[in-house]
Amino acid sequence: MVEARLRLTPRYLSDILWDQWIESVEAELPAARDQLAAASDACEATRAEMDYNTGSISFAAALLLYIATRNLRPSQVFEVGTFIGKSTLAMALAIDRNANGGRIFTCDGSNDFRLPQIATCEIVGFPRTRSTGALLELLTAGARLDFLHIDGRVSAEDLELVERLADPGVVIALDDFEGMEKGVANLMQIRGRPFFGKHVLVYPASDATLARLGLVSRATTAFLLPASALVFANQ
Repeated sequence: MVEARLRLTPRYLSDILWDQWIESVEAELPAARDQLAAASDACEATRAEMDYNTGSISFAAALLLYIATRNLRPSQVFEVGTFIGKSTLAMALAIDRNANGGRIFTCDGSNDFRLPQIATCEIVGFPRTRSTGALLELLTAGARLDFLHIDGRVSAEDLELVERLADPGVVIALDDFEGMEKGVANLMQIRGRPFFGKHVLVYPASDATLARLGLVSRATTAFLLPASALVFANQ
């Protein structure tokens, strides 16, 4: 008997997945770029109001987060690290286009943020609230989560709460996934928990993918997808 094996590494898988995600929404990307550019400008206008002024995601990262959210179609999103709201609004604009009634819960431990009213998606903010406190409030409220965007360090207590708020099919986006940055540290914590044992890693979009989209800024958001989200198709 011939034994056939396909060695599908995270890099190969990532390139295939980003190609498919982009192709599925290619026709709407010119309009999405305009929306995201306006959202970015509006968010930057609030930067001076922040008590803790730090970095924010690039335009490339915002566009790719929009593309991923359009394809993954989450309904209940939890975000760690709102800051001026660029990533929040990228997901919100995608959820508007998805038209599935999704909403976003977002928290920032350092700032009393004010998000521009650009998207119609419901956004529930937890200003000056760390992720653990926000997750506890959601647990008390009986919320269920199917998507996490993490732009901050998470603790073991956070992950324990996530396991109570989500099923094993939850998708996780990890910002700053490079070198020794927090995205990599968060992945190490997540990988140590059996609850996420069947998730597969999708790397940030490659330089070739960014060039295909005409993007000059960098994007460092990786994803953890449940293996059940990957299927073989005849066409």
